[in-house]
Amino acid sequence: MYRGTVISRRRFIRECATLAALPLMIPSKLQKGSTGSSLVSTDLRLRLVKTIDNAYLLDVSPDATKLCIYSTKNPYDSFSWSGTWKQLNNPVPEKDDALRIFDIRSWEQVYSTVLRHRARQATFFTEGEMLYVDADVPGKFIQRVLLNWKMGNSKEHVDSWVMDGVTLYYFALSDSVLLGRVYNSKTNRTDAFVRAELPDYKESKRVPFAEKRVPPPTGMTETPISISGNRKAVVYTVDNRVIYRRTDDLEIVWQREIETKKLLFRSAISFDGQLVAVCVGTGFLPSQTNPDIFLFDGRDGTPGTRVGATLEVEALAISPDHRLLAIAENLPPPRINGNTQANVILFDTGTGKELARVIHDEFRPRKNPDHSIRADGLRFTSDGKYLVSSGLHTKVWEIS
Repeated sequence: MYRGTVISRRRFIRECATLAALPLMIPSKLQKGSTGSSLVSTDLRLRLVKTIDNAYLLDVSPDATKLCIYSTKNPYDSFSWSGTWKQLNNPVPEKDDALRIFDIRSWEQVYSTVLRHRARQATFFTEGEMLYVDADVPGKFIQRVLLNWKMGNSKEHVDSWVMDGVTLYYFALSDSVLLGRVYNSKTNRTDAFVRAELPDYKESKRVPFAEKRVPPPTGMTETPISISGNRKAVVYTVDNRVIYRRTDDLEIVWQREIETKKLLFRSAISFDGQLVAVCVGTGFLPSQTNPDIFLFDGRDGTPGTRVGATLEVEALAISPDHRLLAIAENLPPPRINGNTQANVILFDTGTGKELARVIHDEFRPRKNPDHSIRADGLRFTSDGKYLVSSGLHTKVWEIS
């Protein structure tokens, strides 16, 4: 309960952080205009070509022909606090909730299925005809589903969710191989990576997530992992280090330390793994204002361009040709209408210059659910033709 309204824990944290940071935020220039085209006068244009309401992005197929989303009007769990957290919404999916796959070339729905719970993550295998899905209810179970959307069949495996223990979350690679993240709910950290093979999830290799770690509690000490579109590399951060691994043998290719007192908050990797972006600073805490996005050569970790941001950075994405860096950024409520704007901004990776900007969504933060773009809700298609942004709704922008 916050200001007389029942909200989620995620939104409660955001509300408190935003109020603390507002005096320090310096809004960047934003011209008023339609959400249907870019708002900065450059040769680069973003044109809205598709909106999928009440749906969040799960994945884009490596061949740029399929878009996987999860349709729901209830994307987040809601809780109230009275000494303990009490869940207010029903964790069981509503009748219209479903995982859906669209053909990007025609925008026709080619597959739909109902899961036991909202999908936590889903990834296409490199071949594009198979999809791996994890859906879980914390404290209860994890539903693991292998889908062949083209043939219309699936295989399900259900594991117990271990409270204050270790849980595995998987991502599709290729040839029925999965990359597993070993999450420890007791320490709220990732312990290890594993390679596993279907159909029996047989583990072929396991490596520590990081060799050295700052003892807890230190706040946020790792970022969500980012896997390249070709499924050959994974990048993430631990404490103040950026770590880049191959997925075929899980060996570290390079790692770099960033000298900063700010949190390493988001990371992204290009489709071919040859360019990496890391956001330093969240933008919504007094000690984390004015985030910087550092670019690194994916081959050896050589530092590249540094891009500055002024506000809260929600997500990052790199175009397949390495020319564009996309960031999702929240513009705090102005006094005029009290709305927060979730923006998508494109930068030139060579110069750091802003090239285009669009409004993904606009909302009143205390009256609406969180419309911000999700941490994994910004994605370029592998052909570079489209940029997908996703929060409560998913939008597809044509780049021209």
